Amino acid sequence: MTDTARLRAAARAAHQNRAWRQAAEALRAVDADDGLTPEELTLLAEAAYLSGDPAGCVTAHERAFAMHAASGESHSAARSAFWAGLILASSGGQSAAGGWLARAMRTLDECGDGDCVERGYLLIPLARAHYAAGRFTGTEEAAGRAADTGRRHGDRDLVAFAAHSQGRALLRLERLDEGLALIDEVFVETFPNGLTSSVLTGIVACSVVDGCQQVGAFDRAQEWTAALSAWCDEQPELAQFSAECLVHRAEVLLRRGRWQDSLLEARAAARLAEEGALRGPAAAAAYRRGEALRLLGRSDEAEAAFRAARSGGYDPAAGLARLQWGLNRAQAARATVRRALAVTDDPIRRAEFLPAAIEVMVGAGELSEAASGAAELAEIAKRWPTTGLRAPALHAGGSVALAAGEAAPAAASLREAWSLWSAQPAPFEAAQARLLLARACSALGDEEAAKEEEQAALAVLTALHAQDKEPAQPAALSAGAAQVGLTAREAQVLGLLTTGLRNRAIAERLVLSERTVDRHVSNILGKLGVPTRTAATAFAFAHGLS
Repeated sequence: MTDTARLRAAARAAHQNRAWRQAAEALRAVDADDGLTPEELTLLAEAAYLSGDPAGCVTAHERAFAMHAASGESHSAARSAFWAGLILASSGGQSAAGGWLARAMRTLDECGDGDCVERGYLLIPLARAHYAAGRFTGTEEAAGRAADTGRRHGDRDLVAFAAHSQGRALLRLERLDEGLALIDEVFVETFPNGLTSSVLTGIVACSVVDGCQQVGAFDRAQEWTAALSAWCDEQPELAQFSAECLVHRAEVLLRRGRWQDSLLEARAAARLAEEGALRGPAAAAAYRRGEALRLLGRSDEAEAAFRAARSGGYDPAAGLARLQWGLNRAQAARATVRRALAVTDDPIRRAEFLPAAIEVMVGAGELSEAASGAAELAEIAKRWPTTGLRAPALHAGGSVALAAGEAAPAAASLREAWSLWSAQPAPFEAAQARLLLARACSALGDEEAAKEEEQAALAVLTALHAQDKEPAQPAALSAGAAQVGLTAREAQVLGLLTTGLRNRAIAERLVLSERTVDRHVSNILGKLGVPTRTAATAFAFAHGLS
C-alpha cells in the first residue's frame, strides 16, 4: 500500500470514527498529494464543517459539484449544490446561497427528472424561508411535501429534516399535539446514534430545542438537550454545534436553579462561539450568562453580559428589566420593557417579555398596564397551552389580582402556578409564586397557611443560594486533566466525582443521561489507570486535579 493509499484509509477511518479535525487534515493532505474524488470531497465538506470551517465545507461542495456535473452525474451535482447553498445560507451569505440553490434546481430541470429525492431536499430552504417570514402554513406545506418525498425514496435524513420543520410549523400554528407528535417521531429516528449526516443531526436537534423552548414545551426541550449533549460529548473534535448545545444546557440549568453551573456552561459556549465567529450563539450565551449572574447577585457583571447580548443582536429586555428594577432603577426598567413590547408583534416573542413587564408594572403601581399585560399573556397561554407558558401566565395573573386586592382569585392562580413551576422543575419561580401565595393567604386571614407557605418558599430560596456558593471548578482541573489525556467533559465529570456524587447525581447536575456519565467514568478510570472511583478520587487529589 502506498503512502497516499494509507493516508486515504486513515482519513476514511477518522471520518467514520467522527474524529472530524483529523479527518479534515488527512483529506487535505491527500488532496495536496493526489487530489480527491467527488465522494472524498463530500467527506471533506462534512469534516470541515463539523470541525469549525464552514468556508472550507462550502469550497469542498463547490468542487464536488463541478466534478459531478462534468461527469454528467446530475443528481449528485444537485446534492452538492444544495449543501453549498444551505451552509452559505446559515452563514449569512444569502446571495451566494440563492445562487447555489438555483443552480441545483436548474441541474435537475435539465436532466428532466421530476421526481427525485434531491427535489425534496430543495423544498427545505423554501420551508425555512417561510418560517423566517412568519408564514407557518407555507412551512408546513413545503416541509410536508419534502417529508413525503423522503418517504417515497427511503431517505431517512430527508424525512427527519423535513418532519422536524413541519413539526415546528405546527407548533406555531397552535396545533400542539400534531407538532409534538412529529417531533417525538423525529427524536426516535435521530437519537441515540444520529442521522446518516452528522451535519443534519446537529441542525435538526438545535432547531427542535429552539422551537420547543419558544412555545414553552420545556419537557421536550430538556430531553432533546440531554440527547444532543450526549451526542456532542461523543465527538471531542466537534466544533460546529458544541456552542449551541452549551447554550441550551445553560438554559436548562438556569431553569433548574443551577445558576453557577449555568454560568459555567454559558461561558464555555461563549468561548466556542467566539472561536468559530458564531455571532448568534455568542449573543445567546451572553444573555444566559447575564441571567445567571443576575440571580447570583453579581449585578455589574450581569449588566455587562446583557449589553454584550444586545450588541450581538439578542434583545436582553426580560433579564435587563428585572436587573434594573432590583437596582431601584424603576424608570429604566419600565422603559426597557415598554420598548421591547412596542417593537415586537410576535406573540411567542412577547410572551418572553411580558412576565418581566408585568412584574415591573405591578411593582411600580401601574396596575392597569399590568392587568393588560396579564390578560394578553393568559390569551397566549390559551393558544399554546404548554406548561412553560401557562405557569408564567397564572403567576402574572395572580400577582396582578393580589395587587388589586382580589386575594381569593389570586390565591387560586398562584397555587396552580406554583404547581406548574414545580413540575418543570423551576424551583426559583416556584418559590417566588409561593411567596406571593403566602401574601394572598394572609390577606384572606389564614395566617397559619401564610406562614407555612412563606417558610417553604424561603427554604427553597436559601437552598438555591447555598448550592450556588459552591466554588466553581478550579482552573487547575482543566490543565491537569489535559496532561493525563482527559477531555473537557471527562474533566468536569471527574471534578464532580471527587465530591462524592454518584453517576445519577452527576447526570442530573450536567443534564446528561446516566448512561453517558457511566461511559465517561469508565473512560476516566482507563485513562488514569486506576480500578475504582475511590482510586480516581485519590489520583485527582494526589496530582492536583481537584
